[in-house]
Order: sequence, then structure tokens, then C-alpha cells
Amino acid sequence: MGVPDTPAHLEGVGCMGCHGIREVVHLNGTASYVFDPKEHYLFENSTNKAAQHIRNFLIRLNPEPHKAAMGSELMQSPTLCASCHEQFMDQSMNNWGWVKMQSEYHHWLDSPFSGQNDQSFQDESIVTCQGCHFPLVPGNDPSADDNGMIHSHRSLGANTVLPLLNGDQEQLDATIAFLQSARVLVDIEEPKRSDTVQSHQFVNQELRPQEQDKTPFFFYLGEDASLRVAVTNRMVGHTFPAGTTDINQAWLYFKVADADNRTVYESGALNDQLELDKNAHIYHSIPVDRTGKAIWKHDLFRMVGGSYKNVIAAGKSDIKDYQFKVPSWAKEPLTATVIVKYRKFNQRYARWALDHERPVLPVVEMARDSLTIPLKLKPIVERKP
Repeated sequence: MGVPDTPAHLEGVGCMGCHGIREVVHLNGTASYVFDPKEHYLFENSTNKAAQHIRNFLIRLNPEPHKAAMGSELMQSPTLCASCHEQFMDQSMNNWGWVKMQSEYHHWLDSPFSGQNDQSFQDESIVTCQGCHFPLVPGNDPSADDNGMIHSHRSLGANTVLPLLNGDQEQLDATIAFLQSARVLVDIEEPKRSDTVQSHQFVNQELRPQEQDKTPFFFYLGEDASLRVAVTNRMVGHTFPAGTTDINQAWLYFKVADADNRTVYESGALNDQLELDKNAHIYHSIPVDRTGKAIWKHDLFRMVGGSYKNVIAAGKSDIKDYQFKVPSWAKEPLTATVIVKYRKFNQRYARWALDHERPVLPVVEMARDSLTIPLKLKPIVERKP
């Protein structure tokens, strides 16, 4: 736990947390690096405004030593990220045995973005961890390249809680925009009917619609219907979701409504306490301790395995089928809507961690799709005696 109202508490992972790393020892993670403290600068830790001004002036006067010390080749290598974003527990920590945990670096290696596999889903260009989370942006700084570009250090990802707690609306808005930048896509497939009637009468090809092979789709009132939803991890360089999947919450909100906006079917809604529907299609993990009980307070030093994990690998898709009955009272057309939603903490963990009965955390809509479906009355077929 941090000490409130101290610079270190507000800073989080400081500059030297990354720039002080000299060498990555191995790729198993869990701080697998050699840390090399750099020489201190004059007035480096001073809180005096005049001293800070002198310190910054001296660095700007001769920035080359600072750039050389802070900008080693390792800073551009994804292996640097592996030193923390690969994680494991061994017997010395859990008194049980070796357990693999986060594995973002190896998931990136397996992805289409690393250039080190045979997948062809993504563009040929390589995207590193730094290229995604520390992109080049314009900046007036001595460390800028010849084009006046510097690496953004917002380190945007999926953490919407810290900027909220720190009152940093700019960082929160940037994080939400990052999550909504078409990195995950969702699509409702048009239902295919085996009983769709097509005429074999000749029609001039010029009069046909462009999608000539497309058959009409509809539902009958009173029938059992089914819709298929595909969620694609398009631009996340590792699994979606990733990181703290035991407390993260990504899920599908799916709703079917008639023309009067009356609900026909719904899944993935939040109740009055902002708790997620237990039957929602969710992407997360459930670690367990040695007795098989779920670890929900993120005290992963007790983890010996997992009872459930549902994530989408980079460049892959997840398929979910929804079944529902079309009521006789439904007014056409039906509108089906699906939304990929994300919340950094599930509500149970948020209540405990934030010590609040009903914490309200940002719920980000990452992607959505909708489909309009006509309705028909099923014709009555009379049998002849």
C-alpha cells in the first residue's frame, strides 16, 4: 500500500522504474531485470521551484548526457516490457509450486504484430509494445527526434480507475478514446433460413441487387430464434482482455427489442447495485487457491491455478449464440443490438478495494453493432384428408 499524500504515492511507476533498467535477465518476468541507478542530477529531488528551474535549465543546456542515460536501446525492445508483464508465482511465494500468471509478452510473440509467427491476419508491419502504448507524438522537448516527435508517456491501456481516483479527466478521456479506437470489433451475423422461398423466374441481371446471392432473412412470430455474435480482437497486440483479468470485466450486452422498444430479450445488463448479470457472456479469469476457492481480492500470492478463463487471442474471434423466443405481441421490425463493454473492476472487488457500498466506475462501450430483422406471420398449412 502507498502512503497517501506523498509524491511516490501519486507518481506510481516513476521514470526510473523503466529507464533505470540496464538488462533483462530472463523472460519469465516478475522483475527479471538488473537495475542500474543513474547518477543524480543537481537538485534532482528538490521541491523548490527555483531549484527545479535550475535543474531543468542545465539539462536543456546540455541534453545529450541525459538522452544517452535515459534512451538506451533496451527502451525500444519489447523484452523490457516482459520483465514485469510476464508474471509467475513459485513455491517461495505461494508455498505450492510454479504457476504462470500474466503473459502479455508471449501473447504478443504469438500475435500477428510481432513478425515472429506465420499468421497473416494483420499487416506485415511489426507493432511493438512501445509502438502501441508509447506512440510518437509532437513534442517540444530536447529528447525529440529530427521530426520533432517524442514518445508519449501516457502509457494508455485499459486502466480507467486510476485517472478517475486521481481526478485526472484528461488521462481518463484519453484512455477511453484508446479503448474505443476500433481495437475490438463486434458483428451480429444475419440469420440464415432454410425455408426462405426464392423464385426461379428469369429476371434481367441489371435489375438484380448488387448482393445477388444474398437471401432474405426474417423471423416468424412465436418461433424460437437464434442470432450469432462474433467478437474480433483486431488491434490488441495480446489477448483481450489482458493484465489483471481476475478483476477486469469485459462482457457482451445483447438486447432485442421490437418497434415499440419493448424488450424481447436482454443479456449483460447491470442491476441497481451495478452488478453484472450472472448469465452475461464475459471475458475474464477466475484464479483459485489450494482449496479450490475463487481468489477475488486479487491476492494472487495464494493462486495455484484457475477454474475459468475466457479471453480472445490477437487476430482471433469469439463466437456467441443467443437463443430467444419471438413473442406474438412483438411489433416489427425487431432490432438486435450488441455492445462490447469494459469496466476495470468488477463490482464485488470495487466495493472491497474502494470501501464503498455502491462504487460507480466508468463502463466503456468499446464496440457495437445492430441488426434490423423483419417479422412475419407463419402461414397456416392445412392438411388434406
